[in-house]
Amino acid sequence: MPFSDSEWEKLKELSLKAFRGPGSFPETLKVVEFLSAISPEDLSEWLQGSVSPSAIGYILRLWEEFTDSLEEVKSLWPALEGGSPQAFRSCRQAWHTAGRKLNRVLREIELRMSPRLKVNLLGFGEISRVLDLEGSALSLWHDPETGQPVRMVFKKMLPFPSREAAEHHAHWYMEYNRILRDGAGIEVPPFDVRLVGKGSGPVTAYMLQGRVNPEQVCVGRFLEQLTPSSAAVLYRMILREYGKVYRFNKDHAHEGIQLGIDGQIPNWAVKEYCGNPEALIGNETLIYLDTTVPMIRVGGKDVIDPEIYFQTLPAFAQKLIKALKLHEEVMNRYYNFRTIMLDFISNFIVRHRPNLVPLLVEMSNEAIRSTFQEENWPPITLEEVRKYYREDVFIWRLWRSLKLLRSEKARGFSFFGELYSIWTKPIF
Repeated sequence: MPFSDSEWEKLKELSLKAFRGPGSFPETLKVVEFLSAISPEDLSEWLQGSVSPSAIGYILRLWEEFTDSLEEVKSLWPALEGGSPQAFRSCRQAWHTAGRKLNRVLREIELRMSPRLKVNLLGFGEISRVLDLEGSALSLWHDPETGQPVRMVFKKMLPFPSREAAEHHAHWYMEYNRILRDGAGIEVPPFDVRLVGKGSGPVTAYMLQGRVNPEQVCVGRFLEQLTPSSAAVLYRMILREYGKVYRFNKDHAHEGIQLGIDGQIPNWAVKEYCGNPEALIGNETLIYLDTTVPMIRVGGKDVIDPEIYFQTLPAFAQKLIKALKLHEEVMNRYYNFRTIMLDFISNFIVRHRPNLVPLLVEMSNEAIRSTFQEENWPPITLEEVRKYYREDVFIWRLWRSLKLLRSEKARGFSFFGELYSIWTKPIF
């Protein structure tokens, strides 16, 4: 019979009922007849339009294992009809085995590659892609304290060379979130990790993070609607968060523990945001989002190799960056709060809100005189912001150009068009 969505629903219903316990012989016969009528060809055709093509072969192999168990059940029927107690026990055992194998097939289809599964790309960075698995039970994570389900997004990292490397990153990802939340008092979304890959080959890590309402993230329309007064309220809130991390580092300096933070505007969300920035009063909760790469130093050494940022570049560029120690320079900016503020301000030029820059400079200098007065930093100037902006944009364009050399487009005629676009069009 052609396999369809209605047969899929019936198959799931059978797995919940028929295989929970031994039914009567007539009931078992009906189930086996239905399952035996599903041909691998019909199932394969249905899978083509329902799951990822790369998963079809694996699912069909699992189905073959299941049908082998089903044949074993059918082979015991003659002895079962003869009333043999031994045949009954054997049939019961074979029935449970078949049920477990069927559940494995269903799990692969429904939980990992559901017919209703829709993969939405929410965003991407230099080393990860942010995915929303809509319609998948995997996207629901249960809070260990409350037991409540939480909608999660998946930040897919570039493959790690080994499970040991993936587990090292996963450990520090969890620690970074915990320390930010419990140590520094920075609110972060719920977090967890999933590793995919076995043996000695590459392992893919998914950094799970509680899904935040996109309208609450400080980009897009949120950023466009900011007025000088609402921008001042928002930046004062963000400066308060910078101060928390700064104070944590001061308090734990004797332990050799130091936190870094990428404090740019798109890495923050306002938990109670209602769609109108003018409604901000300054006591709202900020959520910090960019925790994928753990920025922790222990004894002055990064717990995560900074080279992780440069994996997408050609080999010669990686070697040059390492020789010039540019990777250390890149990481240092996340631990110096004057540079973090400078980066924050210049990002408003990148995102077409240069009118807010003078205000943000003034507020940053106020923080230098108060929150960060122990550092004796010189004030930030408008010219310094413009210079930082020009250098930052140049680095971004160079970075994209180098990444382009590793892509498929580097071997086609579109390469020069892409290169031209990188160096002439606005970043955002």
